[in-house]
Amino acid sequence: MERKRKEMMENANWRSENRKEIIEKTHEMLKKEFEESQAHIQAGPSFIRPMIQSAMDNQTLEDSINHRRKRAAGSSRDMQKSFARR
Repeated sequence: MERKRKEMMENANWRSENRKEIIEKTHEMLKKEFEESQAHIQAGPSFIRPMIQSAMDNQTLEDSINHRRKRAAGSSRDMQKSFARR
């Protein structure tokens, strides 16, 4: 009986240590994935911003105002769609 209990205790200790190793490996893997995803997120804006900045540098103030005005007004088709809904 004592031998059986001792064997069960050893098995429980082995499973406990095995579980700890698996948890540590999983934790490290998740940490690495998180760091990689953060690197990709931070890389995104640095790729787009220079292109947007160069487009804004080439655009005059008048062009910018006209673009915003046209975007806000929409087109004649937008007016017809609105009228047709009523």
